[in-house]
Amino acid sequence: MRGTREFALYLEETADLLSLKDGNFFRIRAYRDAANTLMHTEEELSRIAEGEDGRHFEGIGAGMISKIREYLSTGDFREHSELLEKVPRGVLEIMRIPKLGPKKTRVLFEKLGITSVEELRKSIESGRLDSLAGFGDKTVSNILEGIKQLEIYSARILISEADEIASAVLERLRGIRGVKKAQAAGSLRRRKETEGDIDILYTGKRPAREIHEDFIKGLKKKEVISLGEKKASFIWEGSCQVDLRYIEEDEWGAALQYFTGSKEHNVALRKHAVRKGLKVSEYGVFRGGRKIAGKTEEEVYNSLGMQYIHPELRENMGELAAAAAEELPELVAPGDIKGDTHVHSLYSDGTDSIEEIARAAKDIGYEWIAICDHSVSLVIANGLDEKRLMEKKKEIERVRANIRGIDILCGQEVDIRKDGTLDYPDDVLEKLDFVIAAVHTGFTDPEDIITGRIIKAMSSPYVTAVAHLTGRLINEREPYAVDVPRIIDEAARTGTALEINANPQRLDLYYYYAKLAREKGVRLAIGTDSHHRGDLGAMKYGVSVARRGWLEKKDVINTMGAGALRKFLAKKRAGLKEKAGGRA
Repeated sequence: MRGTREFALYLEETADLLSLKDGNFFRIRAYRDAANTLMHTEEELSRIAEGEDGRHFEGIGAGMISKIREYLSTGDFREHSELLEKVPRGVLEIMRIPKLGPKKTRVLFEKLGITSVEELRKSIESGRLDSLAGFGDKTVSNILEGIKQLEIYSARILISEADEIASAVLERLRGIRGVKKAQAAGSLRRRKETEGDIDILYTGKRPAREIHEDFIKGLKKKEVISLGEKKASFIWEGSCQVDLRYIEEDEWGAALQYFTGSKEHNVALRKHAVRKGLKVSEYGVFRGGRKIAGKTEEEVYNSLGMQYIHPELRENMGELAAAAAEELPELVAPGDIKGDTHVHSLYSDGTDSIEEIARAAKDIGYEWIAICDHSVSLVIANGLDEKRLMEKKKEIERVRANIRGIDILCGQEVDIRKDGTLDYPDDVLEKLDFVIAAVHTGFTDPEDIITGRIIKAMSSPYVTAVAHLTGRLINEREPYAVDVPRIIDEAARTGTALEINANPQRLDLYYYYAKLAREKGVRLAIGTDSHHRGDLGAMKYGVSVARRGWLEKKDVINTMGAGALRKFLAKKRAGLKEKAGGRA
């Protein structure tokens, strides 16, 4: 049975192909919106296709239903296949090069017939691009740098993709006779943003070789890298290398600690052990020839005179000394979260109504939700002018009255303009409950310019938080130049929160800057930047960043109840207005 996710990827590819052919903007957006909707549903594609004109499935109309049925029948649909006949897949890969985009990709294809990244590299080396309009030295230099970045990106996958793979592998492994327990280790367990491969540890009652052979049944032979007595390596569904490691029961804790890493943490831990006359390895903790710990991780750390160190902290950033002094933070946990600070609705570029978002948030157990759509300048994202913003505010008031038990904050993601001013005047900002200031333009500006824009915006009493501070898109776009420590200092001075954007492709603020913000007394706001109510589940990735940054409940505004949050939001406004002599 062909899956919903696979079809959604075909829709995304169709949108990319249309953009290469300079297709209609609204048609391209319709494909991307439908792809986004399908990416976030658990519904089987065949079930969606059964609906009359798609009426049982919101956001999928009659035209899309016909494409689904064609895809289920033939494995493709006509528009996608016809576009692929005109544009080779290699051209789509070229379009993935950072800073290149569809227009320049189209020129390279149509003028020079370049159909792969490698052809493009050779064409640059041979000087074929020298006479091409719009491809000066700076552009060519950017393309070469982009190719390098693409090669790095292609070698690693997002944490969300790695989670999906690890979950599928673990489900299959745990279903095999004789397997007792299994767990992901490595950087995935430390919740690093991207993964190069995935380590899975397990214990069992049968010989590991037999378990490995049972596991790889059904895998394609070319996907199996090695099959040993203690370890098996393979490529999971053409995506990522997975290593299965058999661990003895009494070595489980030591092995889990060792294979979780990080390398720097483990090296420091071994040095600490040596100073205490001990030896630590993947097999246990030893005093001379006698094993004194190893069955559990807690045992390993306790035997070294330390508190248990959570995997997210194991980066050799002071955690060993803190653990030895019993001064590790009590890390914020997913169960502490009472709301989401950054959600888009149908009013801008989201796919759901305010009521649908509020009900989904209430189902999660949240006490509040902040609806933060784009402001007027971001036309491509259907940004709201003042009239539409007031319509949104009235709708929020209506939904509040209809849904008890959850507070709905009327917020906006407000653009920071080139001169540091905000996208709405103060008399409009004053009517909002929650304002996230964000940079969406001028990414190539010098560091002092971008930093200055953000600092000026933070001086507004109406700015609650600064969104996705560095602007990075993991595996797609590098961060722009910004002096983060300086902004953290300004956030401390003005009482502005900084966002941890939980979108797996952003995870911005970086964890080490989150730690610095905590040390300076700055509050962090975790926002999923959701454009579909299914994205609300990305909150766990933001919490992971917070935990890697040593954050406790008190450091994160999402842990506040609705009443406490309202008081926090009012505090900055009152404080900065007072400093300004009453002027907003």
